[in-house]
Order: sequence, then structure tokens, then C-alpha cells
Amino acid sequence: MINRRFQHNGIVYEFKWAKRQDVISKMPSEIGTRLDDFFQMIYQNKIPHDLFNDNKITRCSSFRIKGLKRGVQPQISKEFIEKNLIRHYKWTSEMKNSLDSYIHKILASAQNLFSEYAETDILNFKPGHDEILTNILLTIEEALSIETPVWTRKQQRITDFLPQDKNSFNFSYRRSLTGHIDLILYDFANNNLIIADYKPEGHFLRSLPQVATYGLLMKRILNIPNIKCLSFSKDEAWLYDPLILQEQIEDCILLHGNPKLNWRKIVHLL
Repeated sequence: MINRRFQHNGIVYEFKWAKRQDVISKMPSEIGTRLDDFFQMIYQNKIPHDLFNDNKITRCSSFRIKGLKRGVQPQISKEFIEKNLIRHYKWTSEMKNSLDSYIHKILASAQNLFSEYAETDILNFKPGHDEILTNILLTIEEALSIETPVWTRKQQRITDFLPQDKNSFNFSYRRSLTGHIDLILYDFANNNLIIADYKPEGHFLRSLPQVATYGLLMKRILNIPNIKCLSFSKDEAWLYDPLILQEQIEDCILLHGNPKLNWRKIVHLL
């Protein structure tokens, strides 16, 4: 594992790259090569720090579902799970003997780390965000990177609308956006790149716009079609297509109130 530390808007982010070439080599070549080049560019510090350090630039972490009618969020979550728009996984002791899925491995990794901390004599001593993610990166072969910077720059010239060089990672959009992806993995069973986010409190729907936007951005930046998003705590995980943000989530917001959420117009054409 290699790492590169960035300071963006006064906050330190440590990009960590597992650099598992054996894993990259098993991917379809168009995905593996593109992804490896992207990680290499970040490690070489070739990212737009001017965007990340400009406090006027919109951060994807500000994208939240809030202000809906009382009790609606659990109702929406249940409805989406029942319709199979979101796949819900819950940790059980039986999973310990059937870790055939990267999702089961993620939950097992978090459970094991929490158990180790519980054995100490310090009251309420729990693993932090970075410890959970780093442990997953070190122990799960499908895990590729953590705290990965992602961005797009606002279109300035007519040439920004033209197709970019196929080897470029420059993606211009009508709004500049920045963010840091908690965890990137690869799902070999379905040939999907997984954009994952650790939410210890488990309220995944509230932050779904943030995570789905990361997925939509990575689709455009890497120019690859197969991307899914995963929100997880130590006990549960929720898997979904990032396009849910532009389709079903939009309908729910209009139906249940607070249509003034500013990110709706921002992500509409991603």
C-alpha cells in the first residue's frame, strides 16, 4: 500500500492505494488500465488543488436529503428495498462462514475491528473512520483505494464541450464539484466498479445524493459504464445504481416535500 497526503481547505485527506496489480490484471483491460492510470495520476499529485482549496466550490459531501415530511425517509428506504432498487444486506453470525461476497467481507472487517476495540478496558472505545477504511483496504483483495479525490471543473470555453482525449481525466461540467471517495472496490462477480461510503450511524438515504454523485462523476471521468454505489455501517449495507439519484429519488422529493434542495439541478445532467 502506498499513500499521498493532501490538505484541502484546511482538512487533511490521506489517499491510500492498495496497488494490487494482480487484481487490476483480472479486470477487463479497458477498466483496469483506465483505473490504474487514474490512481497513478493522483499519487503523482497531478490533481487540481485550486478547486479543492477554493471554499466557493461546491463539495459533494453537502448533498443531502433533508427537510422531507416527518417519517418519510424510512418509508422511502423500505419502498426502494422492496422494489429491489436498493439491495439491503444485514450482518448475521452465519456470514462468518460464507464470505463469498465483497459486501460480506466489508461487514466482517468492520465487525472484527469493533470486536477488537470492545476487548479493551476503555469505555465506548470504537474504531474511527480512517481505521475502518484502512483495515478494509489491507484485508480485502477487492479493495483498491480510500479517500480518493474526485472533481469536475466548470466549463469555460467552447472547446470544453468537445470530446476529450481518451487518455485524459479532465471532465468539464456546468458546475465545478469536488469530493473524496471513502472506498473504491471492484466486484468481479458482476464486473462493477464499486463506489463505497462508510456511514457509522447507518442513515444511508440521507447521504445517498453524495455517494451517487461520486458514482456519476466516476462514470464520466473514467468513461466506464458499470458502476454501483454502496453505503455501509458495521451492521448493514445498501447497494444501488447511481442513476437512482436522477430518477426515483427525484420523484420522491417532489412527492414528499422540500423540492428546493440545491443539488437536484446540479446533478441532473451528470
